[in-house]
Amino acid sequence: MSEYRNLTFYPAAVGTITEDAIHSAFFGRELGADILEIRFDLILDGLLSELNEKAVRKECVSLIREIRKTGLPVIGTFRSKKEGGNMDLNSRDAFKWMRFVLPYVDFIDIEWSSPKGKMRKLIDSAHQNQKQVIISSHYFDQMPSKKQMMKMIVSSQKAGADISKIAVMPKDDADVLKLFEAGLLSQKKVLQNDGTQKTGDEPKSDVRLEAKLKTNAGLGCVCLIAMGGSYQYSRIIAPVFGSVLSYGYVTMPAAPGQLRVDEIKSGLKSLNLR
Repeated sequence: MSEYRNLTFYPAAVGTITEDAIHSAFFGRELGADILEIRFDLILDGLLSELNEKAVRKECVSLIREIRKTGLPVIGTFRSKKEGGNMDLNSRDAFKWMRFVLPYVDFIDIEWSSPKGKMRKLIDSAHQNQKQVIISSHYFDQMPSKKQMMKMIVSSQKAGADISKIAVMPKDDADVLKLFEAGLLSQKKVLQNDGTQKTGDEPKSDVRLEAKLKTNAGLGCVCLIAMGGSYQYSRIIAPVFGSVLSYGYVTMPAAPGQLRVDEIKSGLKSLNLR
C-alpha cells in the first residue's frame, strides 16, 4: 500500500476544495490542512459544459499537478447528487472519470451505493496502484440504526475499504452518540474477527485491542460525520471515537455544518489529538 497506509498523521484535517482549485489548495495548506479533497463533481461540472472531453482531461491533469505542488496528499471525490453532490452522471461515466484521475491522487472516494461490480474493479485497480480507498455512505433523509451503520462499515471493509466513511443527519445528540458507538464497535469487530461475527453483536472488551485501535490505523479505519449546524462539535470530537478524518472547508462549505479546516485543526490540537 501507499505511504499513507501507515496513517501516522491521523486523525487528519481534510481541506475540501470546491472552487478556484489551485488557489484554494495552497490556501488550504496555509490553514493547516493535512490532506486536500478535490471535489471533482463541483470543479469539473463547469468544465464538462464548456469543453469537450479531451480538453477536460487535459485541464484536469494540469489542475491536479498544480495542486500536488502543495506537497499534501490528495483525495479524489466525485459526489453524486443523491449523496449530496453535484455529479449528474450515470454510474458508467462516473466510474470512467474516477479511473481517469486515479493515477494522479492518493485516495479515491467511492460511494457504497455504487454498482458493486464496478466498485470492486476500481478498488482492485486502486490497490494495485498503491492508492487508498475511501468507501462512503451519506444519509440525509433518515437516521440509520446502529445496526445498519455497523453493517455498512464492516461490509465496506470486507469489500476493500481502507477507510469506511459514514455521514448522517442526526435529529438529536443521542443520534450522534449512536454514530460514534457504531463506528467504535465496528472497528473492534473488524480487528477482532475480520468482520466475521454477526453484525450487531458487541465484541468482548480487550485491553490489547484498545491499544491496537490506537496504533493500527491500517485496518478497520472509519470516518464518522454528523452533519448539521447543531452538531459541529462532533467534527472535533469524532477522532476520540476512532474517526481518522475530519473534513473542513477551505473557501466554501461542501456539507451542512462543515467548519473551516483551520477550526478543525485547532480543535484537534486543543484536545491533544494532534
